[in-house]
Amino acid sequence: MTILNNLLEMLEKVKQENPELANRVQMASEVLNIEDEDVELLEEEEEYDDTYIPISEEESKKMVSFNNKLNSAISDFGTYMRDHEVLKISKLQGIEGLRDSQEKLIQSLRDKYRLNPNFNYRLTQEGTTLVFVKKES
Repeated sequence: MTILNNLLEMLEKVKQENPELANRVQMASEVLNIEDEDVELLEEEEEYDDTYIPISEEESKKMVSFNNKLNSAISDFGTYMRDHEVLKISKLQGIEGLRDSQEKLIQSLRDKYRLNPNFNYRLTQEGTTLVFVKKES
């Protein structure tokens, strides 16, 4: 209410300062007075009770649809993560198997070429040939 009163006062000042705008100020004042009456009528109505508000059937269907889509997306993500984890474990086991095979080959080569088990050897490549080089202590 105070805002409307302030606007009316301002319009009155404009009317005093610019008499040629008197008609327009008068019309604006009348509009504000009508709206002021509407505001008073709204204040007299009962307070809105928001303790139990049913949602329309259409909006309820939309909400259920979104919930179903969200649950489906979460389920799909879970399935993806499970499958990803299974694939990851499978790949790691493959890598581990290759690494074990490589270690067995290196050990068989160490035995074949009678390398001293008390020393460490580095495997390096010279051209197309691999070479065992004894590491110095």
